[in-house]
Amino acid sequence: LAEVASIVLHALPYTNLLYINFLIDITPFCDCAEFAPEYLCPDIGVLASRDIVAVDMATIGMIKTEKFDGDPTIQVREAHRLGLGELDYEIVEI
Repeated sequence: LAEVASIVLHALPYTNLLYINFLIDITPFCDCAEFAPEYLCPDIGVLASRDIVAVDMATIGMIKTEKFDGDPTIQVREAHRLGLGELDYEIVEI
C-alpha cells in the first residue's frame, strides 16, 4: 500500500494536499463486511494534516492498538521510509 501511495502522490501535479481521517465506527474489518461489526473503540473524531504519514500515525495512536493483530504501523513506517512524511506528530485540538 505504501509503495502505491508513494507512486500516486509523487505523480500528482499538486503539492498543497490535506489528508483527513474520520475516526468513527472503527472496526477490524472492511466496512463492506456483511455482519454486525465489533467496534475497536468509541468514535474519536476527525484528524487532518498536510502530512499523510503523521496523520496515519496519530490515527493509530488514538485507537486501542492492543486489539490489532500484528503491527498496525508497518505500512505507515514504509511510507515514511519512502519519503512521504514524518512519523512524529502533534495533536492540536480545534
